[in-house]
Amino acid sequence: MTDRVLNMHQILEITNKSRATIYSWMKKGYFPKQRQFGPNSIGWWESDIKKWAEQINTVH
Repeated sequence: MTDRVLNMHQILEITNKSRATIYSWMKKGYFPKQRQFGPNSIGWWESDIKKWAEQINTVH
């Protein structure tokens, strides 16, 4: 399986949260931190976001 890189726009659609909320969550350690994929490319591995979502679903 190939892991996709998700950008901020995709993260906002998936979480239905604001950019400020995502950055706040990252700072608090509640959300996976962004990764540098190239000189002008920052994002998240889709698998990291899926793991995060699974953890949230098991907590609530």
